[in-house]
Amino acid sequence: MDSSALDYVAQACMDLTDAITSINNEAERDSLIVNHIKKVWSIVTPIDDFKKNLEWVNVSEPISLTQHCSEKVVVLDFWTYCCINCYHVLPDLAHIEKLHKVDSGLVVIGVHCAKFTNEKECANVLAAVQRYSIHHPVVNDPESTQWEALGIKCWPTLLILGN
Repeated sequence: MDSSALDYVAQACMDLTDAITSINNEAERDSLIVNHIKKVWSIVTPIDDFKKNLEWVNVSEPISLTQHCSEKVVVLDFWTYCCINCYHVLPDLAHIEKLHKVDSGLVVIGVHCAKFTNEKECANVLAAVQRYSIHHPVVNDPESTQWEALGIKCWPTLLILGN
């Protein structure tokens, strides 16, 4: 997704937040949200799948967004193991995973994007996953391919995808 589309979505979300704060009527609030989703959905394009030959942790085979997740809501957690704020979201992600199992339609996928050279090593990513008891699938994207393709700017970033 190009940066102009991301800017559009970001602005639409800020506009929605501003509009909702002044509404007390639940039906009107729901209508605003539905209209927001329609507005944003009209410019959304599918994202590319994960690059082939990336290393994965906590799964027996690589996950394909199109093949394995097309009927699911997917939370992509862009993180790096040197980022303290990335660890602060882990309890919330674990709680979401506990409430909504994969078979109910929700998948959390950690996308590790290295900030420093030593973080590109999958063994180091695996050690961090084990140290912090991360149980969801994690893909090590050492060249930050998805990060760049989606215009991600900071760690952590949570991106919610749905069909």
